[in-house]
Amino acid sequence: MNKKIITNLGKYSNATLLAVTDAILLGMTGNPNFPGATTLVTEVVTLRTKYEADLAAAANRDMALVLEKNLTRNHLLDSLSRLGLYCLSQAKGDASKLMSTGFPLEKVREPGYLSTPKAPEIRNGLLNGELVCTVKPVKHASMYSFEITSSAPGPETVWVSTRSSKSKHQFSQLQPGQRYYFRVTAMKGNQTASSPIVSRFAQ
Repeated sequence: MNKKIITNLGKYSNATLLAVTDAILLGMTGNPNFPGATTLVTEVVTLRTKYEADLAAAANRDMALVLEKNLTRNHLLDSLSRLGLYCLSQAKGDASKLMSTGFPLEKVREPGYLSTPKAPEIRNGLLNGELVCTVKPVKHASMYSFEITSSAPGPETVWVSTRSSKSKHQFSQLQPGQRYYFRVTAMKGNQTASSPIVSRFAQ
């Protein structure tokens, strides 16, 4: 999995935010990977110093001082966010550069791509004219399209499809003695992947 900087640090407590800010300043001060960050780093240093002082001043719960502390915290969070976004734009996904910033990181889940389904298994149902189509589940698939036709497959073949969230479907009211062709298409968003075509005579 890729990683990215956490730019929204508002969830942290006052003490933790100070500690995280210190780690970021340690990583970013003179960091050769981000030569354009000097102004933002200086801004964070100034706000970090003021925030710590405001925290101490607001310890007596004076309303005006608490409001001042909260305002400084918001300014600090904004500066840290802008610094983090700058680092993201410059690192271009380079994990070592991102780790050097001192920012906390989070994993980015990569999109799952569908693999081609295996050939489906076709077996008789309990009654005449029933065939059960089963395909091995495809990782990341959210839906399956079970497709059937009685015509030999070709460019102009019309398939009748039934969608299901399960990897198994029963076709009913088929003509005994008729040969049917089957395929299963795994689906996820705009992605699709179709299995090989198999055939079986209905009983």
